[in-house]
Amino acid sequence: ESGTATACIDILTQYIFAEGLVNEQLGEVKINEKQSFNELISEISGYVSIFQAVSLYVMRGLDGKVKELKLIPFEQIRRTDRGTFIVNPTFGTNKYKKEKDKEFPAFYGAIITPIELKEHIMEWGEDKGEILYYFRKKPMKNYYPIPTFYSAIEDINTDSENSKYELESVTNSFLPSGILNIVGNYDDTQRDESGMTQQDYLDATLEQFTGNVKDETGASGRQKLLILQAKTKEELAVYQPLSNEGILNAIENSTKRVAEKVARAFGVPPFLVGLGGNVGFSTNIIADNIELFNNRVRVLQELITDAFEQCFPQLDFELTQLKPIKYIDSEILKDLTIDERRQIAGYEPLNQNNGIQTTNN
Repeated sequence: ESGTATACIDILTQYIFAEGLVNEQLGEVKINEKQSFNELISEISGYVSIFQAVSLYVMRGLDGKVKELKLIPFEQIRRTDRGTFIVNPTFGTNKYKKEKDKEFPAFYGAIITPIELKEHIMEWGEDKGEILYYFRKKPMKNYYPIPTFYSAIEDINTDSENSKYELESVTNSFLPSGILNIVGNYDDTQRDESGMTQQDYLDATLEQFTGNVKDETGASGRQKLLILQAKTKEELAVYQPLSNEGILNAIENSTKRVAEKVARAFGVPPFLVGLGGNVGFSTNIIADNIELFNNRVRVLQELITDAFEQCFPQLDFELTQLKPIKYIDSEILKDLTIDERRQIAGYEPLNQNNGIQTTNN
């Protein structure tokens, strides 16, 4: 629910897939009945940006070679103690159904012998494939992958809660334009044909002065006149507002700082998710940040490359990398000259000996 985390995942997904495989011809080869290699990699990229792992369903031909790959959503897989995997589309939901558990063997390797294929069919059935579950094992990450951004989960939650608080401040604020008190009495026992007491009607009236109740046009009852009733003047309601200015100021001051911490946790340069603001960046700083970011992206790309090459070791699944000029915040780009933009993208400066001066467009 963190807007910054979602933006970082989107940026990572774009950069991981980039333009697909370097080998364009290989990218167009069908790897299952619906997808080419590039289409499958595009789908996988979103999962790699979050989970930093690859999970594939592998099917073989009669020759023992891999013939088909499909994505298995990472959250639908659980590893068993005996090295197999349980796949269930209801894992991680509040409607888990054990009867939907399906067990699969772990990936055997690129090629298996006819005897091994026969043994697989005898144990698992002819139509049962394997699960390739690939991630880089590290200390504390030997059984399941733990994304590096998870160390900043408190910052991600804070970023989400800041946005929720701002929304709640708008929708729940009690904002009448004035208060008119009427001496009288509210009955909270006698119910009318609608099952409502006078007190119920009052409560419903009070709610109309927040942003939680809207009419068919989307307008709320904020800034309307509020009418209250009491038995005597001494019992008149007193409206006592509470100032939350300090809280709002604290949130305002922390919002950008927290968002930048979230971006750093994902390894995404803050200016790629719109956090550049009015801060000036020199060409070399932007270029250095993009280069470092692409280095991080390459590590994630190699998860896909390595997984695919485990299935097809004779093929090269190197992925392209994006030209950073396409994705730099427009607020930064507008202050750069044409040659500065070309330098970021890795191009030579334009020939300036022709008497034509380059300017910003």
